[in-house]
Amino acid sequence: MNLVHYFRLLGVGILALLLLDYAALLIPPQFTNPVWEFQTVGQIVERIWAPVLAYVLFFIPFIPSIPLKFDGPWLIRKWSMQTARFLSHLALAWAIVYLLMMPLLLNNSIRIYRNNQAGLAQQSSQQKTQLAAIEEQIEQLTDRNLESMIEQAQATSDEANREASNPGEIRQQLLDQTQQRFIQGQQQPG
Repeated sequence: MNLVHYFRLLGVGILALLLLDYAALLIPPQFTNPVWEFQTVGQIVERIWAPVLAYVLFFIPFIPSIPLKFDGPWLIRKWSMQTARFLSHLALAWAIVYLLMMPLLLNNSIRIYRNNQAGLAQQSSQQKTQLAAIEEQIEQLTDRNLESMIEQAQATSDEANREASNPGEIRQQLLDQTQQRFIQGQQQPG
């Protein structure tokens, strides 16, 4: 066997390993999960170098201008032509698959965006509900409870609560702090 046969064998070997790699990427399939689909397509596109290299290695003997050492005249056997025809059709199929991945990526991008927006809206709604519950609890505090809170705060030397002396001021201060924390939570990214 000469050098050309080793190139061909290496090209076919790379294609076989690539098909195994693609199988490992696609198993187990999660076709309804847009994040999995997006990541899988990205990984398939990252591996584009492998089929290109495999095809170059396989089709080197079909390019007569490349000076390779042949043991005889430049001759292509029948099985070699059939394999080349099959690989040409496989390359066409790969190209079609890559073209069909573009709308899939676009659709998955939109689905991921909508899922993220829905999650953010739900999180915001939960925070508003929590804020309303905290405000209600603060409003329902009796003056006696507020005075005991003032005494506990003064015992632990909390300067912010020492400034206010009557329960109405404490209640308003607690409501203001709750609103400020809610606004800060809304402004934080993610």
